[in-house]
Amino acid sequence: MCINPPSNYHFERSASGCRTSLPPAFRVLLTITYILLQHSKSITGTTKEPPRILYLVTAITLLSMKILFGLLATISCISAISLYLKIDDGDYLADYDQSYEYYNDFEDELPRADYALLEEFENMLLDSRTSVTEGFTKPIPGDSPLEKCDLAEEQSLEIHYIDLTPNPPERGANLTIDAEGVLYSTVDEGSYVMVEVRLGYIKLLTQTFDLCEQLEENDLGYECPLLPGTYTISETVEIPVQVPPGKYTVQVRAFTGDDQEVACLTGNVLFPPV
Repeated sequence: MCINPPSNYHFERSASGCRTSLPPAFRVLLTITYILLQHSKSITGTTKEPPRILYLVTAITLLSMKILFGLLATISCISAISLYLKIDDGDYLADYDQSYEYYNDFEDELPRADYALLEEFENMLLDSRTSVTEGFTKPIPGDSPLEKCDLAEEQSLEIHYIDLTPNPPERGANLTIDAEGVLYSTVDEGSYVMVEVRLGYIKLLTQTFDLCEQLEENDLGYECPLLPGTYTISETVEIPVQVPPGKYTVQVRAFTGDDQEVACLTGNVLFPPV
């Protein structure tokens, strides 16, 4: 038997009976209302308009379903955020990096009106990553923003100090780097350096360089092989005036030819607006 619906709803009839194009939730509500109406008629023995309480029950049921769906959506969002804040067998940094690769992939596809919300979300994750990584880096002695990273890994270079002049670096000015450290294993041909630079969470550079070639090209006074011992460097570089304002995050990892870690450095440099 087909339910006689209100005139403003569209029902389609099929060979097997009455079929509606309404969403499933509304079909359930109409069915409940119909059952309540029939129950009311069987009790009162009349076909008069049913008590208004039935309409109130239907409205409350619909509102409850909307609230339930809203709670489920909220719980899903909280669970997604918690996933990125969770420290799980040391892979949390990789999870963050992967999430931001996805983030950068679809950033340009969002409507322009969503940029403010996107920026707020980016800042939230920036604060989250900062809080998660606290305790997993160690400041390097000296006057610089650089810290030692990968503390759980055995590294063959012990850095005594790193000084930057000026600190923080300034655009359009020379930057002098003075450093000293002790090398405990030989660095030979095949050693390499992995460099990553980000502006906020926009990845500007990810590149691998030959360590021995960099020593020669930058005229640091050393060449491969580097034997165990104490080393000092003093190098001056020019910071271009055209450097865009923002917070830059730099991470440098050096490895020997057989993939033994030599050192890991990371740091943040802020260039204010002009």
